[in-house]
Amino acid sequence: MSRIFIGGLPEDASRTELEREFECIGRLRDVWVARNPPGFGFIIFEDPRDAEDAVREMDGKKICGSRIRVELARATTGGSRGRQIRNEKCYNCGKTGHLYESKWSRH
Repeated sequence: MSRIFIGGLPEDASRTELEREFECIGRLRDVWVARNPPGFGFIIFEDPRDAEDAVREMDGKKICGSRIRVELARATTGGSRGRQIRNEKCYNCGKTGHLYESKWSRH
């Protein structure tokens, strides 16, 4: 799996729109669009080669009326100990295997 960052999204960009634009490149594992603050999102591809293709093909393309920036996401460090957070961790609960937790999902 490999995660890409998408920047420059308009406030009304939806998960469905990103899925539609990126699914032709490769199999998507998850799509997450930020709401507060808006303007960015992440997509996890099953195959890292598809993520690299997405960066090459989609960077600078107009989606949802805005020119987007697409790049491979970097692993971030968190906490004072500098431990590394893996790409596939949930942004809400911190568990692996998904990017976000909805009120309907179970872990």
